[in-house]
Amino acid sequence: MVTAIIRLENTRTQKNEQDVAKAIGEVVKLLKDWLKGSEFVHLRRDIMTWLLRVLLPKNVPNVQIPEVVNFQEMNSMLYETMQDWYQTAEERGEKRGEKRGEKRGEAKMLLHLLTDKFGRVDKQTEAIISSLDEKSLFECVGRLSSARSVQDVIKPM
Repeated sequence: MVTAIIRLENTRTQKNEQDVAKAIGEVVKLLKDWLKGSEFVHLRRDIMTWLLRVLLPKNVPNVQIPEVVNFQEMNSMLYETMQDWYQTAEERGEKRGEKRGEKRGEAKMLLHLLTDKFGRVDKQTEAIISSLDEKSLFECVGRLSSARSVQDVIKPM
């Protein structure tokens, strides 16, 4: 647990907002797994408060951080916020690489979020997600927080 908190503190050394979000997302996934039990409800709340009110504002001061209540929502918010950062960077004219590479990254992030929430994702689902366009990937992410299964996320596609 202490190592996870130190890793979160060390996100200040990341090069950009996307790296910060990715690093925080990795640690949040671990914390979610470690702090599952009802005996950790207060610790989960305290860590979430620290992330939202201290760590994220310190690491990405010019970004408005939406309120989230649990680690799953935190990972979803980080993914959505990263997409906003990418769009903002594109609007500023910064070079972002090929669109195809970005779509692959978005699909990979959705697969990560699905695995985080539901466990291992089968090859057929991976293929479906890899074939989705950017709009469809965003729609899937939007359904993720209320979904009870992987199919709830991808079935409308």
